[in-house]
Amino acid sequence: MDEYRVVMVKVDIFGTYHLDRPQKVEEELRAFSSEADVFFTEAPREEPDKSDWNSLRLRNPTVWIAGKFLNSFWQAGGFLLTRQLDSVDTAVTKKIARERKLQMKPVDETIVRSASDVNPLLSAFSWAWVALTLSVLSFGIALWPNILLVYGIPLSSFFFVSLAVVMGFLPIIPLAYLTLEERNGVIADNIEELLKGEGKPERGCLIVGHKHIDGVVEDLEETAVDVGETHRPKFLRRSL
Repeated sequence: MDEYRVVMVKVDIFGTYHLDRPQKVEEELRAFSSEADVFFTEAPREEPDKSDWNSLRLRNPTVWIAGKFLNSFWQAGGFLLTRQLDSVDTAVTKKIARERKLQMKPVDETIVRSASDVNPLLSAFSWAWVALTLSVLSFGIALWPNILLVYGIPLSSFFFVSLAVVMGFLPIIPLAYLTLEERNGVIADNIEELLKGEGKPERGCLIVGHKHIDGVVEDLEETAVDVGETHRPKFLRRSL
């Protein structure tokens, strides 16, 4: 009976950029999700605890720092655009969910535990990268307000501080791609599991980063969930 009930639920996939024009995102999500009974969001279903964070800081500090940088970037950008400390898509989803009295169900996994599970060699490299990044940052600060000539090219304090910030962000890029496929599977499985206990929804809407769309659709098609429409966003431009 549960299997039959899940099959009858259609889930639409609304792809987003985490920073985009709020009015554009809101108009598109309102139209796309007009029949949704529940929102599924790209947030961890199970939040990491203090010991998880401590393990990440100890074993893979580059990812911990990169994650802090990235979260601050989304929050700062979201605050400038929406006056809320959330990414734009999250702020818009919360607003629509409140107005329609819809539940928001997080379905992603946290990468904190998987990023902590590294071998000693990778952990040593992570610490070396942190030391190098801090050295570049310190050099940039100490250089102010002087100019350094490198092969005849004048480099200022701003260059080295910016380089340190880029180095701080870099580790999150390979991690995001390496965990993308795994996260897609987790998102699909969590949606299927949550729908079995949702009562009798007729239609759900998953709001997720655009990079997840194809993988999540493929994984959902292997479950008992019926995949509905998909929304592929255009950055800063209307998609509907």
